[in-house]
Amino acid sequence: MYITRTDRVVWIERVGGRLWVITPQSPDEFIRALLSGLNSGP
Repeated sequence: MYITRTDRVVWIERVGGRLWVITPQSPDEFIRALLSGLNSGP
């Protein structure tokens, strides 16, 4: 695993999948956008 920094890491646990560890530039904005997309439905 390679990450660009060790602070402000976002962990994404997927059902039946691998754990993703990412370091977006703006973690709070990334999480808001991700949750908004999940809540909007198909």
